[in-house]
Amino acid sequence: QTAIPIITATRRLFGPLLIIVGLFLAGVLKTRFSVGVRLTERIESKIGRQSGIVAAYLMGVAFAFTFCPTLFWLFFGLTIPLSITSQGGLIFPGVFALGTTLPLLFFAGLLSGGANNLRLIVQRAKRFDVWAQRMVGVIFVLIGLNEILLYWFI
Repeated sequence: QTAIPIITATRRLFGPLLIIVGLFLAGVLKTRFSVGVRLTERIESKIGRQSGIVAAYLMGVAFAFTFCPTLFWLFFGLTIPLSITSQGGLIFPGVFALGTTLPLLFFAGLLSGGANNLRLIVQRAKRFDVWAQRMVGVIFVLIGLNEILLYWFI
């Protein structure tokens, strides 16, 4: 009984947050900054033309800071609260992990298999990525509107 006000407040914040993230994903809102760019540039400048395990590790760290802030916020800002407040529970983080891993495994398989038309495949994947990202953005906006209707007006 005491947790219900907290859940209601969380769901009230969740709706507008989903709409904002959805608008970014759909390309309606754009940012002029990127999280982790300065840190990535500093790491890359320290690496220089070095080679070896340490340089490869530092390059991996640079890429992680460049690409992971979005996944960090999607996972900890949206997926975990959704798993806490819904009946699906732990299914959401598992599906999220599967959804982020399968494309990576697919392209790793293509690279290891020595695909002859890799450039064509990557171009098609980029076009699909833009389409898929916009569709996910629209879905996030619709879910956010549903959350607002349920927890703000009903």
